[in-house]
Amino acid sequence: MQIQFENQYINTYQNLYSQTKRTQLVMEAVVPDVNDDIGRIISVQSSVLLKSKEAYSKRICISGEVHAVLLYITEGDEKVSGVKLSKPFDLEYENEEFSPDTLGQIELTLLNNEARILNPRKVAVTTELAGELTAYRQAKALVKTSLTKDSPDGLHVKEDSVKAFFADLVQEKTFAVTEQFAFDSSQATPQQLLSQRVNLTCTETQQVGSRLIVKGIADIQVWYLADGIAYPLKARFKEPFSQILDASDTAYEYSRTGFTLTSSYFDLVDTISGDKALEMELHVLAQTTGYRAENVEYISDVYSNRAPVKFEACDRNLIRDMHSFSEYINSSEMLPFVDDCAEIYTVFSQITQVFCTSGALSVSVPLEILYATKTGTLASVRRVLQLSKELTKPADRILQIEINDLTIRQNEGNVEARLSIELFLENITEKQISMITSVDLDLEEAFDMEAFPTFSLVRTEEESLWELAKEYHSSIMAIEEMNETAEQSKGRILLIPKQI
Repeated sequence: MQIQFENQYINTYQNLYSQTKRTQLVMEAVVPDVNDDIGRIISVQSSVLLKSKEAYSKRICISGEVHAVLLYITEGDEKVSGVKLSKPFDLEYENEEFSPDTLGQIELTLLNNEARILNPRKVAVTTELAGELTAYRQAKALVKTSLTKDSPDGLHVKEDSVKAFFADLVQEKTFAVTEQFAFDSSQATPQQLLSQRVNLTCTETQQVGSRLIVKGIADIQVWYLADGIAYPLKARFKEPFSQILDASDTAYEYSRTGFTLTSSYFDLVDTISGDKALEMELHVLAQTTGYRAENVEYISDVYSNRAPVKFEACDRNLIRDMHSFSEYINSSEMLPFVDDCAEIYTVFSQITQVFCTSGALSVSVPLEILYATKTGTLASVRRVLQLSKELTKPADRILQIEINDLTIRQNEGNVEARLSIELFLENITEKQISMITSVDLDLEEAFDMEAFPTFSLVRTEEESLWELAKEYHSSIMAIEEMNETAEQSKGRILLIPKQI
């Protein structure tokens, strides 16, 4: 006899795929005719742009471009110049379940930069690109299973419940951030932009009805040349932005938004007052996932006092909890330096490696220091900071990492490097449940109820009331009524009645 269930489903997005692919890109460029020959490499500043993301049958294709600016000291150690490099890339992810309706979210990260001089007029930069793709598809999730009202007598089920998170929103939106920034009037007037870096961070997500308001900040750093100054100057600007996404009326317990640049434009412009300003235009792709919380009610065990029961069960991994949190790594380290340093001009830094294993964080930060020698020439040196920290709570994913503050101070033959890094991390708690999906009652092999004792006097061990009821052909309610209690403890004697 097949027992019928009443099942309740919700619409959701199933996370069907998550994988990181890495590829190595080699870029070459020739120094423009108007620039001087390369004497020594200072630093490589790189960025990645997403150009397209397309889903097909059994595959998802990602394409984009990596851009880099190689900063160098010219021959003769007199000044700093730069050369631009770029390289297109393609990443392809394959899976039998991909279709044109699959929704993919991509996170692109540049991990390492290595530069070499091929000749005084030609350079090569090798970089490693990582692309983490998470793919979703629309699906239905079973959130409640119960017996129908016409279920046969003597059939008992154990009902459990657990709070779980389900993806209810998978959406993306492109938008632009434009602004004009004034330079510090106490600094020399900019004449030429050398390089820039953009860091986009989500600061707040707020749901208002069926709208999701996502707020963020663009952290922009630019290096430029000014008349009469041989080394690059640095300026930093921050521009807040917000976007409204269509959502649903369902309240989201948790959401995450990542930002990816699709294009960027920077230029020096003249203002009405005759000063120089930085004109910026960023084109950004926001990728958002929102999660709702549902109480999953399911049958975890079943038995019958009348006949043998056969059942099928499936294991489900459910997300019990999701939340993000911040961790800070502060470091003050004395690094060996050079003896001929007269003055430190500027420092270029970029996080290249981040590892999160066994509850600990490890971060590698190269420092490329441009300085003046005691003879008045320009020189550079590279040092690497290795930072580590035990996490205050488990982390499953690094959402964002940024350098908040960096100061370098010369101290005789050493330099003191003070660094503050903020990491945005995500913790996911999962639970596996076994959910009974079908029950078959074998009435042809029905029990001879007369063969079972009417009452059983049992000294209990570690059994639950459910386990005792199942073993002695009773029910939890019957045991409780007979013994006038719902409590169970080891060594207690219970009178368990047979129940048909």
